[in-house]
Amino acid sequence: MDVTPFLKLAKPPFDTMPWDDALNGNMDTIDAFIASYMSVPNYTGQWTNATLYTTGQTALDNTNATIYQARITYTSSPLPMTFAQERATFPGYWLATSNVSSGGTVITISDTAPANAKTGDFWFDSLGTQLYIMYNDGNSAQWVICNNSSNTVVEAPSDGHTYARKNGAWVQIA
Repeated sequence: MDVTPFLKLAKPPFDTMPWDDALNGNMDTIDAFIASYMSVPNYTGQWTNATLYTTGQTALDNTNATIYQARITYTSSPLPMTFAQERATFPGYWLATSNVSSGGTVITISDTAPANAKTGDFWFDSLGTQLYIMYNDGNSAQWVICNNSSNTVVEAPSDGHTYARKNGAWVQIA
């Protein structure tokens, strides 16, 4: 069965023209329009049974409209297991993700760094509660902590008094 390139919408193999051409043409139009406004890295379409998934691929659970990212490489269970049952049985295999982007920049929220990130993508480490950006210095690409504060500001003393900043230093206030 043919599928659209971005959303992997199934295009039924009708043979009643021109109705089939119109329906499949509409699916191509919807797919192209959505693809121009967003992307889902490594998207494989709707999750299916007995399918090989590799680490970093994303699949849709059509029962709850959530995109999940494969955390390991494995072959999904055969019928009659559902995707929800698979995730309950093997909780470490899939992670719900917001690995969806607009304008080409991907923002991923997960407890592990996303595979196949490109320069400019963001990753919020949900375990370490830290935001990173994929940075390429010309020699290599790596995750770099996003931090907009300088290292010259230290925390105020923790001695039960109230402090304020004055002339770059902490001063005790009444």
